[in-house]
Order: sequence, then C-alpha cells, then structure tokens
Amino acid sequence: MDRNLFEFLERRSVEMEICKSGGCMTKLPGSKLIDILNCSELCRLGQFEDSALLNIGCTDLLFTTDFGPVVGTTPEDAGTIAVLNAISDIYAMGGIPLYALIMIIIGNDLDDNERKCLLETVQKTCKSENVIVVGGHSIIGDKTIVGLSVIGKKGKNFYKKTNGKLGDILLLTKPLGTGLGLQAYYNGQLGLEAYFEIMGIMKKSNKLDEELLKSDYIHSITDVTGFGLVGHLSEMLSKNQGAIIFEDNIPMLECIGNLSYTSLNNEYIANNIEYARERKRIRWHLDSIKKIALCDPQTNGPLLISADRRIFNIIKKYNFKYIGEIVEGEDILLQC
Repeated sequence: MDRNLFEFLERRSVEMEICKSGGCMTKLPGSKLIDILNCSELCRLGQFEDSALLNIGCTDLLFTTDFGPVVGTTPEDAGTIAVLNAISDIYAMGGIPLYALIMIIIGNDLDDNERKCLLETVQKTCKSENVIVVGGHSIIGDKTIVGLSVIGKKGKNFYKKTNGKLGDILLLTKPLGTGLGLQAYYNGQLGLEAYFEIMGIMKKSNKLDEELLKSDYIHSITDVTGFGLVGHLSEMLSKNQGAIIFEDNIPMLECIGNLSYTSLNNEYIANNIEYARERKRIRWHLDSIKKIALCDPQTNGPLLISADRRIFNIIKKYNFKYIGEIVEGEDILLQC
C-alpha cells in the first residue's frame, strides 16, 4: 500500500468522528418492530417485502427507503455504503433502480469539507448505479444520518422473498461478518488492513447480472441487512419450510476468523437470533465466530438467493457461495 495513502487514512480515521452503531446496526429489533406493527393499523406490514410494489397506469414501480448513521471512517466510505445499502432493496426484488431522493441530517460530527464530500459521494455513487438524484431533504441534528428514498421499476421477473420452493439451494453473493469486523476495528482488535477488507465488501454493489435475472433459475431473493442472515432467512421460509445451513460453506471475512466470538457477542446478535426463533426452531448455540456471523447485522450485506438446483452449473461464474437448502419442516438446522 502507498505509504502516503496509509498515513492519510490513519489521520482520517481519527479526524472523522465514528458512530459505532451505524448503518443497519441501528435497525429496530425485529421482535419489537412486529410488536409495534401488531398494535397499530399497520399490522399487515409484518409480512413486508424489501420494496413496495405499486401499479401506476401500465407501469409497475418499486419504492424503498433506507437511511441511518454513517458507516466507516471517511465520508467517501459512508456515502458509498449509504447509497448501495438503499438501492440494494430494489435489486433484491429483481428490479431496476431509476430515481432517488437524498435524506440527510447534517450533524456536528462532520466538518464542512466532510459534509460536502459526503454529498458528492452520494451523487457519484448514484450515478455509478444509473440512478438519477431528483431532490431530497436536509435538516440539522447532532449526528449525521444519510440515506435515500428510491424509485425503481419491476424487472422481467419479480422476486418475492417467500417464493422459495422445497429442494431449492441457498446462495450468498458476498461474505458475512462486516458488522463484527467493524466492531472489532473500532475496539482496536483489528487494524487498517482489515478495515480495507471490510470496506471492500460493504462497497460492492448488489446489482445482479441481467441475463441471470431473465433466467428461470432464481425463485426468491432478499438482502441480508439488520436482522442478519438467520433473521432474513427465517422471513424467506414459508409455513412447513425449514432450512439446512452447512457451517463449513459459510463465506466469512478472513480478518475476523481468529477473533474471540465471546468478545463480539452483543445485543444485536441476541436480538437477531430471538427474531429468527419466533419464526422457526433454532436449537444451535452461538459458540463460534461463524455462528455469531450468521446473526450479524450487515449494512449493504449480501443477497440471499433461493434457486433451482440447475443453477449449480453457473454459480462459479458469478462467485456465488452455496450455503444450504430449503427442506421440509420448521427447523433451521446447522450442519458441519
């Protein structure tokens, strides 16, 4: 690594104030969210999709909103991740993002140059995903919060998260563990090289190949965010559907492999396993780093795909990782 770049990033990690529970770590725990929805007229939203589908005239449009405290140690990282995390919900429905409104609370944790850089990065990242920024809203607050409201259109195939079929295989598009890795970095357990590995994953777009989306291999998709893989998997499984996850197949950030799982277990992990257990029977204990990673809140995490077994022929082309299968029952089983 260029020494000047290394020294610059070391300075920036000190200069820019860090929110240690940024991104999807600030998501309301799933169990509490469902309780709130059930106590209101919004109870039907308890079975939500990643994006809302509305038919307007002859056009099917997708709508989504996502925002949160900044993630990372530079405004460039924070802006990129905020945009990709919001747009990911459109990609998870097989959709095409088109337009975005920026939502930002301008906090005292960033100086004027950092605020300018953050907004420039949001605009640049939207452009890289072929999304046109058409407006937004800004207010002043204590901590910087940024995100997007995104409008897209339905693609050739529309992927509801519960369309998986018995016998489908489960695939991941990126490694798990970015939440754990950032926590360890903030706590001084990992260095700057690990931070680059974490950012490399979080700044990777979830856009899927158009030819793949036009195929009949894929049955359902969701993105792994605040509820962790196990929480979002429990949302995908219909009644009388369970899953087997092969522990040794779970892709995980290399930099967290040697960390102590006890030092990284936290309330977010506990909330996510509880949320999943309200839907499915989960009998395994959180006694290893890989099991903790299954419950780790991710910001712009991987897509979780349920697909026909014929997709095995092409998963190497897309670098997808085969992690399990949908089976009959109500259990999510972990198998070595």
